Amino acid sequence: MKIYAILLIVLSAVSPIAYGGLNGDDALYHVLGWNAIIMSAWYASTIWRIDLDEVPDENGRKATASRSFFDSMIYLALVFVMLVMSSVGLDGAILGAFVTIGIIAKIEWSKRASLLQS
Repeated sequence: MKIYAILLIVLSAVSPIAYGGLNGDDALYHVLGWNAIIMSAWYASTIWRIDLDEVPDENGRKATASRSFFDSMIYLALVFVMLVMSSVGLDGAILGAFVTIGIIAKIEWSKRASLLQS
């Protein structure tokens, strides 16, 4: 999984090319590219947080792996949000970047808060 996470980050750097009609001089290219890299790095960090030595709960579930799985669904939803908002143009892409990064920040802050309470 960690190898795939690294590949995901690398491919995110060139993902704006797949959006069509963008080149490296276009501001939309950079907004999409950097947002994709940030989101992919966040998701990859959830993979690195999986504790393979974690003792499963009574249902056989490892909490860190489960958290990473649910974060993967959030990641996919955020990719769609980013692409839909980018279809409006540069202003939509910038707004989409703020929305997606804001959601990621909120998720991480709530995770840290719950860890501090434990």
